[in-house]
Amino acid sequence: MGRGRKRSVLVQWRRCCAQPLLRSERALPGSALDMRAQWSEMGRTPELHQGKLATVGRKSREKLRRRTDPEYRERVKAAQAESRGKQVPPTPAGYTRAAETRGHAGIVEALISRHNQRWSNVHHNITPLSEPIAESLHVIYPLDAFLWRMGVRFTEPPSDPAGGWPGQLRWGLDSACQVSRMLLACNPLGAAAVARTQLERWSYNRISSNDIEQEDGVSTSEHYTRIWMPEGPKLPAGTVWTSLSELLHGRGPLLASARWESVDLADPRRIGASKDIFLHSLTATELSLRQVLLGVVSLTRNLGSAASSYHPLLEMPLSLPSEVRMGGNPTVVWPLTLEMLSRVGEAVARYGAAHLSDVKKLASGQKGRELVYSARSLEAFASRRGRAASTAIRAFEAERQHLGDRFAPNDLAQRELAYIWLNETAAILASWIDGPVSDALMVASSALRAAFWLWLEDDDRSLVLARTVVEQTARLRVWRVKPEKAGNIEARGSQTSTRDWLDTAGWRRLSILNRSLGEFSHASLPATLANARAALSAIQSQGDALAEHTARGGTLNEIAYAFGSEISYLTRAYHPSLAAAFESVLPYAGVDGTEARVEQWLQRCWMHRGLTLNAN
Repeated sequence: MGRGRKRSVLVQWRRCCAQPLLRSERALPGSALDMRAQWSEMGRTPELHQGKLATVGRKSREKLRRRTDPEYRERVKAAQAESRGKQVPPTPAGYTRAAETRGHAGIVEALISRHNQRWSNVHHNITPLSEPIAESLHVIYPLDAFLWRMGVRFTEPPSDPAGGWPGQLRWGLDSACQVSRMLLACNPLGAAAVARTQLERWSYNRISSNDIEQEDGVSTSEHYTRIWMPEGPKLPAGTVWTSLSELLHGRGPLLASARWESVDLADPRRIGASKDIFLHSLTATELSLRQVLLGVVSLTRNLGSAASSYHPLLEMPLSLPSEVRMGGNPTVVWPLTLEMLSRVGEAVARYGAAHLSDVKKLASGQKGRELVYSARSLEAFASRRGRAASTAIRAFEAERQHLGDRFAPNDLAQRELAYIWLNETAAILASWIDGPVSDALMVASSALRAAFWLWLEDDDRSLVLARTVVEQTARLRVWRVKPEKAGNIEARGSQTSTRDWLDTAGWRRLSILNRSLGEFSHASLPATLANARAALSAIQSQGDALAEHTARGGTLNEIAYAFGSEISYLTRAYHPSLAAAFESVLPYAGVDGTEARVEQWLQRCWMHRGLTLNAN
């Protein structure tokens, strides 16, 4: 691809994926995108004053833009490319015509348009989807105030979940907001990954705090249902845990939500497909928040506070009816790329100012603003996204200073663009193929998308989703090279493990990788997690002094490369006339040479197979 064309593609992506939609810190009405408002707040339209256009003609305004805006021509080209891409029918015949008429560019435009359409749909979905979010997060505001009184500061970077007890309680509150972010962004795999790990973590706390033993012959699912039954959840906790786990393995009753997000682009007309993932994820979140609340009460009691100070917390239900909805502001769920932060990061970082001010007042016995609980819920959520943006801005600046001339922000943009092409190719193929292969493609596509978002925030739960991607990649490989065995494995249903797919795919050498990612997928001990992280660093290192800092991203990249390789094989098998066109787009694909790179990765993993993860 020529340098000029690559720049045009990047601008096309930035235009719809990384553009701000800002008017104030308050929620926006769920209306159509107002391009004039967006660009004026970026200083792009000098003729827009006090909300009214200057009294110059349209042609004069266009001439002024051409003279004063250096990116004007690029944006016009991007808009034209977006229009062409949107007109490509999502069928093999439609993509064939795009490749025949515009070659490589036709496929690029169609794939990026899919990505942009999904974000446009997310924008429209935020308002109706925010109501159940507000119902579930109502306890966060008072708990924030209690933790502030104990010395926890929400202006600091996200806490280590293996750190001190107050920090772990804060991590539980933050995680509830991360689940909500994934749901509002219409990503079921991201929501499932965070919600399930939280349910496991706080179930373990509930079990250990109450000396509850799991009886012989009682499954984990049954055990979870029993210990949470007194709280009266909307669904049995065991059912929630099982369904979320099944989705992360690419099967089960929640698959429809993955198809809605990945294949159907989160179409607002089919928003009902998100109902079940919302119900399961928010039930897990509400139960986790209940245990966090009990932890805050216990901590407050141990510090000698009067019962009257914390008793009202114990009276709070799992959820409260929502009286408000969030406006359609997509910046609260956007991935924190350098591009996004440079455009709207400072504004997003201020989202939590009003919430934090009221938290401080409540903690000191003063009165905050008069707001209903559901408004407090949405403010608490927005405050977490604001803090994440603020942390990311500081992290990028620290990286810039540390790396000096080696700091390469374009590499991050290229990685995101590569993942977009990869995910959208997988999703469009999933719509053309039936059965388990289609399921694996759409689940891996959604999981890789969410994994990248979490990786940008230095969140270890990106590795939970990395495990999903590698399992689905192995599943694709088995269906390609051993279809009869693949059918037998599928028939075992929930008895099938990640290891079954890896071993049958001929990837037994990934055993240390699978075990390491498995520790991050469940409520493992801190020491075990440290060993798992060290194993990923060892696989990554090859003499790299920064391996311990790049292990997450390196692991995700290697898995994405293997995923791209299988996608290339699929295009050749199912749509050979389109194989060359797709392979020219996929940066991590192309059958020729990919086996050698995957083989090198497998061999590095095998070299470290003897590493011990168990802390005991």
